Amino acid sequence: MIRSFIAFEIPHEIRAKIHETFAPVRRQMSGVKWVEVQGMHLTLRFLGPVEEKLLEESIIPILEKISGDELGFSLEVKGVGVFPSLSKPRVFWLGMDDGQDRLKRLQVKIEGAVSKLPVHQEERAFHPHLTLGRIKVPDRKNPWARVLEEYEKIDFGSFPAAHVILFKSELTRAGAVYTKLREFKMK
Repeated sequence: MIRSFIAFEIPHEIRAKIHETFAPVRRQMSGVKWVEVQGMHLTLRFLGPVEEKLLEESIIPILEKISGDELGFSLEVKGVGVFPSLSKPRVFWLGMDDGQDRLKRLQVKIEGAVSKLPVHQEERAFHPHLTLGRIKVPDRKNPWARVLEEYEKIDFGSFPAAHVILFKSELTRAGAVYTKLREFKMK
């Protein structure tokens, strides 16, 4: 079984700017498991553990077809938030601005195709974001409102969403390790 997901890669320059910008937040906030900058990606669909045969015979052909039918587009990384709510923050994230409508349409196509297969079934609605950190121990003072206000207008730049990527995810004691299995160029 191969633990896998479908995503867009975030360019190095944007990841570096994110890492630098949020360095003060990482130093100030305790009880947060921060995402390693080199592993940052925009997940379109988590598949979970999948048999290699299913990847080869179904998922790869689906992604080839969908990617080949779609035009690439641009995504802007901008806006911050927390899931599920400010009163009970569990995930600190960066959002998407320009290109979000096209991104959601692409994700709906992928979701419609893979949800019929024996893969992880997603229970939550798709909300395009880059996870920055998982809040393990919420601070009683809840400083997240201040953080969101301070960073809400920072624009981290745009990038071309032109290659859908199928990733393998291996969980290790040091954290998750992501390996590209296949890249699908959009037209």
